[in-house]
Amino acid sequence: MKDKLKITICLIPFLVLFYLSLGSENYSSEEDKKLEQKPNLTMAELWNGNYAKDYQSYLEDHFPLRTSFRKIATNVEQAFGIKEQNDVYFGKQDQLVEKTVPQANGKKMIQTLNKVQEKFNYINSSLMLIPSKSSIYKEYQPDHVSSSEVEEMNELYYNLAINDINLVQTLTGKKNDYPLYYRTDFTWTSYGSYYAYLEYCEKNDIESVPMTEYEIKKVSETYYGDLYYKTLDGTIPADTIYQFVKDEPKYQVSYTKKEHEKDTFYQNDYLKQVHKKGFFLGEDDGEITITNPEVHNGKELLIVKDDSGNEIVPFLSQHYEKVYVLNVDEAKNLSDWVKDHEKVTDLLYIATMNHIDQNNAWLEIR
Repeated sequence: MKDKLKITICLIPFLVLFYLSLGSENYSSEEDKKLEQKPNLTMAELWNGNYAKDYQSYLEDHFPLRTSFRKIATNVEQAFGIKEQNDVYFGKQDQLVEKTVPQANGKKMIQTLNKVQEKFNYINSSLMLIPSKSSIYKEYQPDHVSSSEVEEMNELYYNLAINDINLVQTLTGKKNDYPLYYRTDFTWTSYGSYYAYLEYCEKNDIESVPMTEYEIKKVSETYYGDLYYKTLDGTIPADTIYQFVKDEPKYQVSYTKKEHEKDTFYQNDYLKQVHKKGFFLGEDDGEITITNPEVHNGKELLIVKDDSGNEIVPFLSQHYEKVYVLNVDEAKNLSDWVKDHEKVTDLLYIATMNHIDQNNAWLEIR
């Protein structure tokens, strides 16, 4: 017994040295997250306690075999009947379901948009709130879990001074026909965004393109979304990404920050990466300008959106001379932006209902 204790004591320094000598990777592809970096030791940081806190986060992120232990922990939790991890439910029918919570900033966002509309009363403005998967597919939720999101959305729309694009009824009516949401993500598929496009067209007297005019292709069958990386639940099958394809003009798709231009919405390189949804327009550039050379109706659309919504852009671009896609983080000086783009006739805000509180930029639009 004493010999075993001596061996253990002797091994501890070597284990510590091994642990501290591990590389400091910046990113984990298995968890799709940026990893904490080793903090710099300064007297100020040491004194105020930040150094110890940051170093603990660093050690947690770089713990050997961290992802393997996380996967094991997930399996153990499910075996013991635990239904939630990191605000994600282990739902029914092989679904991961994001927990919905009341959005404290919802009313403030509506007040902000109403106030902005006073300056844009000559622009046809609309708000599209993307409902959570659980608001459409209630049957995916674990037993005894409920959500008041639909009622909350209805109240926000009721107090809205601009057009509302309420998707709940449309998506609920089509939920058994096609996969409207990814099983491993919180947001909609191309099918979901197509039906959102139909609802927008109906509310704005636009003749939509029937689904029969598209060829629907599977461009990836190995997609894992944000909810998978929050849980690392390996029992959930990968998702399929669909592309709606039809004969289209050579669009001019200009990326302002990256200062380059393409003739398509789709970026195949992303299908080889973790962020496969970047296939649609790439990852957010901040501002994208899309010109349709075959439309001459004098209409231009500005889309202000959060990190969701890229899938709907190709559908809408069929009906406008130009479509501007502006990330909400870049929309703080929206009034000035609109003055510089005086031909804009339509404005569409797209916000993920369950993520309003995650982005204060919705309250900072002026």
